[in-house]
Amino acid sequence: MRPQNRISRRSFIACQAGGALGALATLHCAAVPAEKPASEPSATRNPEPDPLKHALLVAVNDYKQPAMNQPLLKFAIKDAEALGTVLRKSGFFVTLLAGKEATKKRISDSVAKLREQGGGGGIVITGLFGHGVLAKFPEGSRPGSAESCFCPWDTQTRHAKENGQLLFNSDGTPMLEPVPDTVLRLRDILTSLATAAASHRVVFADCCRKSPNRARYGGLGFGAGFSTQDLPTNSAVIFGCAAEGESFEHDNWQHGAFTKSLLEQMASLIREGRVATGNLGDGVKQKVKALTRIQDPQAFQTDSIDLRITPEPLLAPCLLKALKELFATIHGRDQYDSEAAFHSALEDQGYEVCTRAMWRVPSTKQARNLANRFREHGREYIRFITTPGVAPTNNLAE
Repeated sequence: MRPQNRISRRSFIACQAGGALGALATLHCAAVPAEKPASEPSATRNPEPDPLKHALLVAVNDYKQPAMNQPLLKFAIKDAEALGTVLRKSGFFVTLLAGKEATKKRISDSVAKLREQGGGGGIVITGLFGHGVLAKFPEGSRPGSAESCFCPWDTQTRHAKENGQLLFNSDGTPMLEPVPDTVLRLRDILTSLATAAASHRVVFADCCRKSPNRARYGGLGFGAGFSTQDLPTNSAVIFGCAAEGESFEHDNWQHGAFTKSLLEQMASLIREGRVATGNLGDGVKQKVKALTRIQDPQAFQTDSIDLRITPEPLLAPCLLKALKELFATIHGRDQYDSEAAFHSALEDQGYEVCTRAMWRVPSTKQARNLANRFREHGREYIRFITTPGVAPTNNLAE
């Protein structure tokens, strides 16, 4: 069992087609101060999805191959779910591939589908949460060069060899490595998004980018050599850590450090009115460094892209609907057979307003305050409407 007072790393593992670059390795690090977990999302009903806003989130905690679970992750899926909640509240269509659903084929198919979504003026967001690998492929635009890859749930492993000879760990056990053809290249994702129908593309990658055996591949890490020139136009990529760095998670946070900071910075920018990759990346970098002291997120972007994440409404949609129906009842007074029938309908709709004001409340402070006031004084708030002769400034309502 992992010590509860230590931080775990989302390790990126090295491999090479035709020759081993490194072994799967369990990584450890010194304890750093832990903060409270990020607040949980509210149960507010989400708005209707916007056809111009799409997201694909992929997360794996427990891999199919036991050798890939070194270290075993706890919060990658929770990270993706939390980000998905934020995006859905802002009208995104969100596709979540978690655990066994996150196979290489399903991820590749979903990326291809994402390319067709969004349309002109739209935005597509891709989030990757889990283990990764630095791999060398003999083919491609840069044959033989190390490439950053994400490890799907069904990533396969093999015995590492060099010059036809098996390699062994220091304890005498055979060295293992991921099979390159079973991982997903970051370059392939970006290439696919380069021709996306959407005008703007953003990728978040909360994964380790350090290879465990620097001597075997010259100190390269996930994203080593990556630059803004590798991006399609109107695109941004924010890595959870720098090349040769690690992404951390902790039981006290209930999240990875990067995603925890990402969610908190998004919430802060929502209150200011605009969430864009420029100020988002800067704020996340500062928060993660303050949290871990050593993890260093990196952002690459051709422009600062507006993520179109909107603040939660003060009033839930169901409450707005109830209020409209209340005033419709008032305006339709002449349609009732008697004053008694009108006041009965008015009273029923008034209590519907009170109920909706306290049900599935948005997570904003103002909405919670409004709900609390309705719990204490709801009857008085509607009394002036449902009771003849009572003014709207009755003392209890005030």
